[in-house]
Amino acid sequence: MKFAFLVCFELRCSKHIDKLYKYIIDYYDADVFICVQEEDLHKINLLFNRKVKKIKVLKKVKDAKINYFQNSELDTIGKGNFKNDPMLNFFINLIEMGKFIKKDIKNYDYFITLRTDIDILFNFPPKKIFESTKPSMFNFDANYCRRWGGWGSCTFAHKNFIFESLTCFDKVLRDNQLIKKYYKEKNFRVPNQETFFNYCYKIYNLNFNYIKNLNLYMTADDFNTVSPRSKICYSKKHKTYYKYGNQLKEAHENYNLFKNNYTWKLDSNSNIYLHL
Repeated sequence: MKFAFLVCFELRCSKHIDKLYKYIIDYYDADVFICVQEEDLHKINLLFNRKVKKIKVLKKVKDAKINYFQNSELDTIGKGNFKNDPMLNFFINLIEMGKFIKKDIKNYDYFITLRTDIDILFNFPPKKIFESTKPSMFNFDANYCRRWGGWGSCTFAHKNFIFESLTCFDKVLRDNQLIKKYYKEKNFRVPNQETFFNYCYKIYNLNFNYIKNLNLYMTADDFNTVSPRSKICYSKKHKTYYKYGNQLKEAHENYNLFKNNYTWKLDSNSNIYLHL
């Protein structure tokens, strides 16, 4: 079984790149595909010095709401408005990554999509777990984020689903008719990008299985790191910067399970969880 790791978000926080190699790239013997914007190009050699298969560099789309998307009715009611360029460029990167890897998809079994600003505390599920269940899309089912829509973007996607999981946003952002047809609403408003991910996946019949135990948290270089949703904090207990306190707590609770000989198992619904 062959894995690929996709880098298609902003290249934030490089302090734990060694763990990203240890727990993802080397752990799964994964090839790396990179699709980033020009301003992140100088970080590529710093962060990814081996196992890089292909690199694509994008120009940031200015006035994306005018020049790229034509869905005037799609809006959010919370932070991360779809009418601003950073949010739209976030989805452009995913869409362009899908196009970039399309010819290579047949050469892999699973694709992993995660940010670089994470600290991974312990191993992901081993390959044999993915080999012993049907082809699926897997996402984290983390407690801390359930109330605002869940984890959001797909984490592990089988080759049967990876292209649509990256590009399904394109037509939705361009054409509100897809939203209207599916939800029968005149004006469709979503609270945040996480629920927007879920709506797009549902429209395209992309269904998840879940990894029940979160093994990572989002971190930062220092207090000056830009964080649009919540301020950067520092944990004296764990000696680390973090973005979401409940996320940090949940990840370390799962780490304690792992240290106490809990291992990854499949449940009867093909979800993955830590079990003694």
